[in-house]
Amino acid sequence: MPVDKKIINEDSSVDKIINLLKNNQDTVKEITDAKLLPSSYRLYLRSLAGITDPVDESFFKDSELNMMRKKIGRSEIAKETGDENYHLPKNTIGYGYRGGKDLSVSRALTDDETNIDMTIGKANYTKDKNGNYILKDKYDFDGIMGGGYGGLEGKSIMRMSKAETDKDLISAAIESYKNGEMSLAQVARIIGGINLGSDKGFKGVPIEINLGQVTDKDKKESIKLDRKYKEDMESLQQYQDYLDRLNNVEKNPKLLEFAEPYLKSSLDYMGKSFQDYKKDLEKDIQDKITKMNKQYGKYSPYFDQGIITLKDIL
Repeated sequence: MPVDKKIINEDSSVDKIINLLKNNQDTVKEITDAKLLPSSYRLYLRSLAGITDPVDESFFKDSELNMMRKKIGRSEIAKETGDENYHLPKNTIGYGYRGGKDLSVSRALTDDETNIDMTIGKANYTKDKNGNYILKDKYDFDGIMGGGYGGLEGKSIMRMSKAETDKDLISAAIESYKNGEMSLAQVARIIGGINLGSDKGFKGVPIEINLGQVTDKDKKESIKLDRKYKEDMESLQQYQDYLDRLNNVEKNPKLLEFAEPYLKSSLDYMGKSFQDYKKDLEKDIQDKITKMNKQYGKYSPYFDQGIITLKDIL
């Protein structure tokens, strides 16, 4: 969804928009309660309007709550398996596999994980006596660095480093955005950091969300959020595709000479038979699956699978 750059054409218009929001808090609250926009949009608008009412689960869409459950599920898997690839402290959720530098206003409209990353980011959770997971956070802006210099082009960094006042900094950010050097999400983060910093008296919006039960299904779905999982699945698919090619060669040995000349020369170089080569590939596939089972435990898509080809799973 493209954003008309005229919307933020002058830094003075930013002041006008913020004043308009602050002078119409009841309307802003009504609009943001309607859940027509992603939670990251709505909480940002509320904050700019000066609305600091506590937020609970009723503020979020079902899909947003489901994403939070998945994030907790991923953390719980790490606790159960001792997964070293999950680099957050226990009972903590964090940013998705893309990382904070790829957060985008447009992606937040269509991707629940990006939206929750831009709403919650990193947060702690607890489990009550009834087995409900409680996620606690505070929506605030501790400076501008979250949308500031990380991943920005040199021209943009130079322009912003010369700013002497908040007004100059916003002007520099808008200029960088207009020149395609900065994303709209980064501009919004800078505006939020300037107008909603603790030095401006903004105490943040308390967030406490009762997510209910986090099920095994949530945990199984949660591993799909991992970059490593996506890479492993792509690798397994490539291995399986190659194994399919070898199976075709096995059925028609003439293909080895005419359709797979590289394979034939490789076998000659290694001094390895076709059957041994194929067994090695099958073992590589099984080793990858065993490694995934160790990482994800019973939530792995290959848990309880023996020696397999992957056609029915991928």
